[in-house]
Amino acid sequence: MKKAIYFVLLGIFLSASCIFYVPSDYSRGPREYPREDTVDYGRTDISYFYDYLSPHGLWIQSAPHGYVWVPRRMGYRWRPYTMGHWAWTDYGWMWIADEEWGWACFHYGRWGFDDDIGWFWVPGAVWAPAWVVWRSSPDYFGWAPLPPGVEFSLRTGFRSGAFDIPGRHWIFIESRYFLGRRLDSYILPYERNLTIMRHTEFHRNLVARDNRVFNEGIDIDTVRRVTRQQISRQTVSEGRRAAPAREELGRITIYKPDIRDSSTGAPKRYVDKEEARRDLDQAKIWDPKLPRDDDPAVVRKKLDQEAETLERSQIEETRRVRQKYADKENETRDSVEKSKIQKARDAELEDLKKSHDEERQALSERRKKDEEQVKKKVIKKTEK
Repeated sequence: MKKAIYFVLLGIFLSASCIFYVPSDYSRGPREYPREDTVDYGRTDISYFYDYLSPHGLWIQSAPHGYVWVPRRMGYRWRPYTMGHWAWTDYGWMWIADEEWGWACFHYGRWGFDDDIGWFWVPGAVWAPAWVVWRSSPDYFGWAPLPPGVEFSLRTGFRSGAFDIPGRHWIFIESRYFLGRRLDSYILPYERNLTIMRHTEFHRNLVARDNRVFNEGIDIDTVRRVTRQQISRQTVSEGRRAAPAREELGRITIYKPDIRDSSTGAPKRYVDKEEARRDLDQAKIWDPKLPRDDDPAVVRKKLDQEAETLERSQIEETRRVRQKYADKENETRDSVEKSKIQKARDAELEDLKKSHDEERQALSERRKKDEEQVKKKVIKKTEK
């Protein structure tokens, strides 16, 4: 009986020891277990992107960048940083993409353009709210992807001096629409870009602080004034899986794993640039071949929308110029000064009309070319 009592007491003691025992390393504070999205499963270097992006596009071996990626099924004349919207965050202006893979390709790496393979993405290891630079005026806001080869250090910011961004690569909207949720509805045809660039100021506004990248973009007070909206700063938190960013209650959750800038591997399937150039239909890239929208009616509808957007923008631009000079005339009673103002108005309107005519002509030529390519594509499909 004494033995039985002894074993019962011993069991109680051991159970209590298990309950109240605290491992010695907890004396230094709670143990920080690695987050799910930063655990190294052997897929946290650049090669992580190879597997993840393969179902969504085509990997191409292209000098001097190595392996670059071209998205599939993006629709007529797709461009990066067009399908989504901007949010003001503790990292500055952040791009919230509609594309499923947007957490990767608009926050790491660079976008470039090639006449043979169209828009392509070069992988990178550093996360940013958006790898874009800016142009602005009271009437227009614009942004463009930072091109490959422009180096940016987490310590010192830009390492490169001046760099060139082709006019066609800029994305412009009327500034009042900047906070729209679907900005692709407001983006102006790129035939307008050269005219708008003459009236906008260039801003880099990508800065490095505390080992992080911030995109200060367009001044927040300017955006508030132009859009006539109150804007609250949202907090960016790290998501646990590869998925589109989520916005809720002043917080944006996005997958942003730590990526090592190294890889000895290669995509499981890739082609060289020459193969991609010969097989553009399979790659389904933006230009010079057309993507998946090979229905002539679909392309025609989108071209009609672009023509309407261009015309509305031109009419509004002309109205603003007339209003500007009307205000100047109202400010003076001097007939000589009024005459000077009228001459300046007529000269500016004449230059503007010339630019508008050139824009309409360029869009018309693109329309003819694209409709012809679609027609050939349909005929080729029918013959198979």
